[in-house]
Amino acid sequence: MLDGVTPLALIEQALASRCGVWGGSAHAVFPLSVDPDELLGCELFWRLADVFDVDTFAVHAFTGEDLVELAPTRAAEHLSALERQWPHDPQRQIVRDDFLRDPLNDPRLSPALHDALIERLAPLHWDEDLMTATTAPSGDTADPPTMSVAELADLPQRMHAPITPLSSPYPLLLTAEAGRWTAADRQALVARDVDVVDVTLDSSRCLTDRLVAPGEAAQPEPWTVSELGCDWYLTRRRVREPTTLVVGDDPWDFALFYALRRLTGRAYWLPTSLLGDSVYLSRLAKALHVPARRMSMPIRAVSYSDATLAQAGHGELAKACPPQLPVEFVDWRAAIPTSPNRLYATDQPGRYETVLLHEGETPPLATPAPRPRCGTSARRGSTSARSTGVAPATAPRSTRVGPTERSCSSGATPRCRP
Repeated sequence: MLDGVTPLALIEQALASRCGVWGGSAHAVFPLSVDPDELLGCELFWRLADVFDVDTFAVHAFTGEDLVELAPTRAAEHLSALERQWPHDPQRQIVRDDFLRDPLNDPRLSPALHDALIERLAPLHWDEDLMTATTAPSGDTADPPTMSVAELADLPQRMHAPITPLSSPYPLLLTAEAGRWTAADRQALVARDVDVVDVTLDSSRCLTDRLVAPGEAAQPEPWTVSELGCDWYLTRRRVREPTTLVVGDDPWDFALFYALRRLTGRAYWLPTSLLGDSVYLSRLAKALHVPARRMSMPIRAVSYSDATLAQAGHGELAKACPPQLPVEFVDWRAAIPTSPNRLYATDQPGRYETVLLHEGETPPLATPAPRPRCGTSARRGSTSARSTGVAPATAPRSTRVGPTERSCSSGATPRCRP
């Protein structure tokens, strides 16, 4: 039933469903083919999964609600056929609700992929260390264990929802930057008396301005709401890194861009289908000139699908907005950071456990050291302790990074991930 829907449109829909999840803006997104075992040999997948330090893998199962948004005409025809088969209530309403709620397919991670994930990503190589599961229907976040944004205690009474009628890849660009509420999430927010105000970006100029100048957008937007009670932190001091331009239409080109946008806060995507869009090119080039001048560093241009696209994209940017951008063409592997940003819940004390102190010593603490993984350096484990009469070292002032960079108001220690 999803035949004919482009992979980028499917990714956009799956990404939008994460806006309704607390902390969903920090989720990575990976394209999944008909044969999930193809991921076993995908180096980019393993590199990103490792740097994101993934705890849970979930497969988005598309439902009838998703089809209504992805292919409304096809969904309407299917609903009409169902209603002709069941012309009377309550059976007709039951069948309609089942279609909208239930998955249209049942994607699963294969046992071989599950075992590989445990072996390569779970620190102790235990099933309990890493969860793999399908997601619940769009807008429902029951499995894997997450919290719905609509269930948060303190919600803004007014939210802005950027939308666009433009064709692909503009909707995906907008959702990646600002987020989008699905119909189910909107309904849940309205039930909480939240006023969701649509902000229609109906031209390439308006939409591109929103992408390159996020600080001027009306807030809060979906991704902003999903980060309530959270903040982006650096796990350690990071060396200066240039802004990265990812060029290409392949789903994995987008996955690389989206990961770098989250991991570094400084990444842009240039789909090959927009190489002829002068408005997008000129505004993107201006946006790239700013960090290049400020940091006195060339931008990095990469492509996962075709290395020659990086040079083609840079050339088109130079034509659209001279002077030519200083650039360094690198392999995609060089763009993945070693010290990524992390989204943590703020002001969370964590779980305390009382430990007996006898003659100045404690019994052995249950903090097993992770085992090193084959082919990679050893991973370090750490824990926190609180004792009477000893002042713990305070965390250094962190930097909140992302689409808009600013300093944290306090040197809060990141405690947990949502």
